[in-house]
Amino acid sequence: MADLLPSIFFNVNARDAAYLLKDLQGRVGVEDIIKLPKFRAIARIGTEIVRFDTRKPRAELEPNFRQQIIANSRQRYYRPAQKVRQAIRNRRTRWGQRYSPSTELAETSSHGAGTIEELTYDVF
Repeated sequence: MADLLPSIFFNVNARDAAYLLKDLQGRVGVEDIIKLPKFRAIARIGTEIVRFDTRKPRAELEPNFRQQIIANSRQRYYRPAQKVRQAIRNRRTRWGQRYSPSTELAETSSHGAGTIEELTYDVF
Protein backbone atom coordinates (compact mmCIF):
# COMPACT_ATOMS: atom_id res chain seq x y z
CA MET A 1 0.00 0.00 0.00
CA ALA A 2 2.88 2.40 0.72
CA ASP A 3 3.98 2.02 -2.91
CA LEU A 4 0.82 3.78 -4.04
CA LEU A 5 1.56 6.96 -2.12
CA PRO A 6 3.23 9.81 -4.01
CA SER A 7 6.74 10.83 -2.94
CA ILE A 8 8.55 14.11 -3.55
CA PHE A 9 12.33 14.38 -3.17
CA PHE A 10 14.46 17.49 -2.92
CA ASN A 11 18.24 17.75 -2.59
CA VAL A 12 19.46 15.34 0.13
CA ASN A 13 22.81 13.88 1.19
CA ALA A 14 24.26 10.75 -0.45
CA ARG A 15 23.21 8.38 2.34
CA ASP A 16 19.57 9.50 2.19
CA ALA A 17 19.62 9.48 -1.61
CA ALA A 18 20.80 5.85 -1.63
CA TYR A 19 17.93 4.94 0.67
CA LEU A 20 15.37 6.77 -1.48
CA LEU A 21 16.44 5.02 -4.71
CA LYS A 22 14.22 2.02 -3.89
CA ASP A 23 11.17 4.18 -4.60
CA LEU A 24 12.43 5.52 -7.93
CA GLN A 25 12.36 2.27 -9.97
CA GLY A 26 15.95 2.63 -11.16
CA ARG A 27 15.08 5.68 -13.29
CA VAL A 28 17.04 8.10 -11.09
CA GLY A 29 20.54 7.79 -9.66
CA VAL A 30 22.08 8.98 -6.40
CA GLU A 31 23.91 11.75 -8.27
CA ASP A 32 20.62 13.03 -9.70
CA ILE A 33 19.18 13.48 -6.22
CA ILE A 34 22.21 14.93 -4.45
CA LYS A 35 22.84 17.46 -7.23
CA LEU A 36 19.31 18.81 -7.45
CA PRO A 37 19.47 22.62 -7.57
CA LYS A 38 17.36 24.76 -5.27
CA PHE A 39 13.64 24.78 -6.04
CA ARG A 40 13.90 21.60 -8.18
CA ALA A 41 12.38 18.27 -7.12
CA ILE A 42 11.84 14.71 -8.28
CA ALA A 43 8.46 13.08 -7.68
CA ARG A 44 7.14 9.55 -7.94
CA ILE A 45 3.40 9.55 -8.50
CA GLY A 46 2.08 6.07 -9.11
CA THR A 47 4.47 4.58 -11.63
CA GLU A 48 5.54 7.93 -13.12
CA ILE A 49 8.81 9.64 -12.18
CA VAL A 50 8.88 13.38 -12.96
CA ARG A 51 11.19 16.32 -12.34
CA PHE A 52 9.73 19.73 -11.71
CA ASP A 53 10.54 23.22 -10.51
CA THR A 54 8.91 24.67 -7.42
CA ARG A 55 8.16 28.30 -6.77
CA LYS A 56 10.67 30.49 -5.02
CA PRO A 57 9.53 31.95 -1.67
CA ARG A 58 7.57 35.16 -2.02
CA ALA A 59 9.15 38.38 -0.87
CA GLU A 60 7.78 39.74 2.38
CA LEU A 61 4.83 41.95 1.63
CA GLU A 62 4.73 45.57 2.66
CA PRO A 63 3.06 46.76 4.76
CA ASN A 64 3.91 43.94 7.09
CA PHE A 65 1.44 43.28 9.92
CA ARG A 66 3.94 41.42 12.11
CA GLN A 67 4.06 44.04 14.89
CA GLN A 68 0.27 44.39 14.93
CA ILE A 69 -0.15 40.62 15.26
CA ILE A 70 2.37 40.48 18.12
CA ALA A 71 0.72 43.40 19.93
CA ASN A 72 -2.75 41.88 19.48
CA SER A 73 -1.54 38.49 20.76
CA ARG A 74 0.05 40.10 23.81
CA GLN A 75 -3.14 41.98 24.56
CA ARG A 76 -5.29 38.85 24.30
CA TYR A 77 -3.06 36.12 25.74
CA TYR A 78 -0.27 37.71 27.77
CA ARG A 79 -0.41 37.69 31.56
CA PRO A 80 2.33 39.16 33.72
CA ALA A 81 4.54 36.49 35.27
CA GLN A 82 3.59 37.57 38.80
CA LYS A 83 -0.11 36.91 38.11
CA VAL A 84 0.68 33.50 36.60
CA ARG A 85 2.79 32.56 39.65
CA GLN A 86 -0.03 33.65 41.96
CA ALA A 87 -2.58 31.57 40.01
CA ILE A 88 -0.30 28.52 40.32
CA ARG A 89 0.03 29.07 44.08
CA ASN A 90 -3.74 29.36 44.37
CA ARG A 91 -4.22 26.07 42.52
CA ARG A 92 -1.83 24.29 44.87
CA THR A 93 -3.75 25.41 47.96
CA ARG A 94 -7.20 24.45 46.71
CA TRP A 95 -6.38 20.73 46.85
CA GLY A 96 -5.70 20.96 50.60
CA GLN A 97 -9.27 22.13 51.30
CA ARG A 98 -12.05 19.81 52.37
CA TYR A 99 -14.64 19.04 49.68
CA SER A 100 -18.15 20.37 50.12
CA PRO A 101 -20.71 20.08 47.33
CA SER A 102 -22.01 23.32 45.94
CA THR A 103 -25.65 24.01 46.74
CA GLU A 104 -25.80 26.67 44.03
CA LEU A 105 -25.72 23.98 41.36
CA ALA A 106 -28.60 22.05 42.91
CA GLU A 107 -30.73 25.18 43.19
CA THR A 108 -30.30 26.04 39.51
CA SER A 109 -30.69 22.46 38.31
CA SER A 110 -33.63 21.66 36.06
CA HIS A 111 -34.08 18.23 37.72
CA GLY A 112 -35.64 19.52 40.92
CA ALA A 113 -35.94 22.59 43.04
CA GLY A 114 -33.17 22.57 45.66
CA THR A 115 -32.59 18.81 45.68
CA ILE A 116 -29.39 16.93 45.00
CA GLU A 117 -30.07 13.94 42.80
CA GLU A 118 -28.36 10.64 43.65
CA LEU A 119 -26.82 9.08 40.54
CA THR A 120 -26.96 5.35 39.97
CA TYR A 121 -25.08 3.31 37.40
CA ASP A 122 -25.98 0.08 35.65
CA VAL A 123 -23.69 -2.85 36.38
CA PHE A 124 -22.90 -5.08 33.42
